[in-house]
Amino acid sequence: MKINLFSLPVLSALENVYIRLKIKYRGDIKWRYPDRPKILYVVKRLDDCGGVETRLLQYADELTRRRYNIAFVTESNSFAGVKKYPCLHLNFHTRKFEDTLLAMMAQNGIDTVELQIKNRSCLYRLNPQRMRRHARYGCCIHSNIKGLDPEMLNDMDYRVIISDRLWHIDYEAIDTFHVLPVSIAAGQRCWRWQGQSRALIISRIRHDKYRQIESFVNYCRAVGTDFRIG
Repeated sequence: MKINLFSLPVLSALENVYIRLKIKYRGDIKWRYPDRPKILYVVKRLDDCGGVETRLLQYADELTRRRYNIAFVTESNSFAGVKKYPCLHLNFHTRKFEDTLLAMMAQNGIDTVELQIKNRSCLYRLNPQRMRRHARYGCCIHSNIKGLDPEMLNDMDYRVIISDRLWHIDYEAIDTFHVLPVSIAAGQRCWRWQGQSRALIISRIRHDKYRQIESFVNYCRAVGTDFRIG
């Protein structure tokens, strides 16, 4: 098992002290459109491929086409696709995570911060009321996450969900929200119902995909549909 030493409290705090010094002395991001809105995507981890990674790149490309500025802040970023945009690094484990993020925002004139929610712990990393005092603050929910606190979601300025059919999301308890498609690049539907009797999910087999695969299996069993996992 790979251990991230910078997740240890002392080392994570020291790393973010170093990051705050860099923020202070290295200057601002060189924005493509300096006079246009600046959006910061906050996401703990970007792998070299995946659904969240693909969506975020598509959203960033489309917003850039409309002359918005996009930047990313991550703890781990292996996704080459987003590295054409400003990519900042921050240790998400430290108690000073929120303070350091706010310093980044102030230094770079961020107008909107969007938290990318891939699991329940993501939601509790930032205080919505405090964030809203410094910028417009919203989130994008990327998967079928059980136990999300609707009050914390409702404290944000906006909420984006990738689907209106996620089993574990309590849609009725959430204030107004926007549903964005899984992909914005297809242009048209690529699948049609033609009496298919078998379901297929294609996914990497990793701990962060366990709940999605589990929900898929449970649903297929509940409705009596044969399925395959690829």
